[in-house]
Amino acid sequence: MLAVSLGLVLLLSQAPVEPSGGPDGAEDDPASPQIEDIEDSDDTAERESPRYGISADFDWSFSNAEKSPLNLTYYGENVMKLLRVSLLFNFRASDRVGLYVNITSENLDTPHLYGAFVRLAPLTENRLWIQAGKIPQPFGAFPERWYPFANPLIGNPFMYSYVTTLRPDNIPADADDLLSQRGNGRSPQFSGGGNTLRLTGVPMIEIFKWAAGGVGFGSVGQFEWLAGATSGTLSHPGGVDEGDGAQILGRARYRPSPAFNAGLSAARGRWLNDVVEGSLGDQSLDSFKQTGIGGDFNYARGHLILYGEAAWSRWDVPNIAEPVDALSAFLETRYRLVPGLYVAGRFDRLTFSDITSMRGDSEPWEFPVTRLEIGTGYSWERHVILKVVGQFNWYDEATELDENIIALQVVVHF
Repeated sequence: MLAVSLGLVLLLSQAPVEPSGGPDGAEDDPASPQIEDIEDSDDTAERESPRYGISADFDWSFSNAEKSPLNLTYYGENVMKLLRVSLLFNFRASDRVGLYVNITSENLDTPHLYGAFVRLAPLTENRLWIQAGKIPQPFGAFPERWYPFANPLIGNPFMYSYVTTLRPDNIPADADDLLSQRGNGRSPQFSGGGNTLRLTGVPMIEIFKWAAGGVGFGSVGQFEWLAGATSGTLSHPGGVDEGDGAQILGRARYRPSPAFNAGLSAARGRWLNDVVEGSLGDQSLDSFKQTGIGGDFNYARGHLILYGEAAWSRWDVPNIAEPVDALSAFLETRYRLVPGLYVAGRFDRLTFSDITSMRGDSEPWEFPVTRLEIGTGYSWERHVILKVVGQFNWYDEATELDENIIALQVVVHF
């Protein structure tokens, strides 16, 4: 809370400026839609000439947490103790056609295709783009800066990282079955039907796996918009022929100045996998939706950047009559002390709706949890950052699951 309070105090004494990129300010994810790209040059020959780029991201985190269920990636690795290497290929045949590919390996495992898509500007002199393939979900603001070179800390907000006990391929038999797995998101197992393997649950919003689909994006004045459809849902992005449903989703952002922007996001789609269809009786898979709504803002004054984000999600869960909801919000600050050196903090909260057990007791379907992460980063060379953080997690009830983590991370981008 100290870093958040410090940021609010400093916010009042700074003059507005545009946030810079790299370690001293957030830069956009190269895979995220950039409206400005469509008008980035007045020279026709330059705009139509082919361009390409190959870059690599390397991050290595060390911590006292051998396994941390509060800091999992989609592939089951601990973000606070992780060696990750990503290769990024960006080819633009012209200013209207581009190709992006991301190949990533975690802890020296077999590299996987993180994302691959084409980006098209179908209309001349029109601020409209189309992106299709294995793409990031256009929901929320943090996915634009989750990667280690732009994230001032090491951990990720709960809404994008906390794995709940819900699974799209395995359903609870009743409320007691769901309650029995609280705090076991790393390997929940229910008796209502579906896959019997012990697999990881889903977060509110998955950022470590991209989805098959397409989106369009553009801008009108000070407003930017993104909208499209993808396989799966926010908590479980799907691929081609993986037995998942589909969702529609979109995001709008108001950017009146370089120092401030605010956004709203929404998504809705079928979240259960085909494997559970035989356990639903007369009910249809399409009856079970995930609905997500989110809001965010970003404000900069002088050496300070302030981020805030909130999201709500509801899953329609078989054999559970009551709503199964999650609500999460975080506030994050970063302050540049001197060129190359900053301090940062994030206060994060995640809560869950109550359901009624067979005994008649009303309890949250998952354990509510709070986090404070504070740290510092130093960049002595523009392509390298060294971070040191302390992350403190505490539950409202299951205090035996509390985690206090000290971690160090080296990030190299070239």
